[in-house]
Amino acid sequence: MPDIVIMRKGAGVIIVEVKDWNLNSYKIDETNKWYVRAKDQVIRSPFEQVFGYKSNMFKLHISGLAEKNVMNKQFFNILKPFVYFHGETKIGIDSLYDSVEYSIRLEKKY
Repeated sequence: MPDIVIMRKGAGVIIVEVKDWNLNSYKIDETNKWYVRAKDQVIRSPFEQVFGYKSNMFKLHISGLAEKNVMNKQFFNILKPFVYFHGETKIGIDSLYDSVEYSIRLEKKY
């Protein structure tokens, strides 16, 4: 279940997944898999979660959305997913991806 869903008639839907995670406890690999550092255990990323909610709303919950999406592919954009990391800064979020981005840049050079 999403943490927050905001709906405005005629405008769209915003889906927000709220995490109070300490991002220093997680790492991401080059394939965008998320891990708990202490256990080196793969987990579902918060982005996968929120996009799953979006997909689920289209498929099951909002009458007529799936049919409208078939007619107009841009209609899928009526639902906007977001992840909010409470207590984190942009620098903290960026640092989660820094080592992965660096590795990918190195691979592209060779």
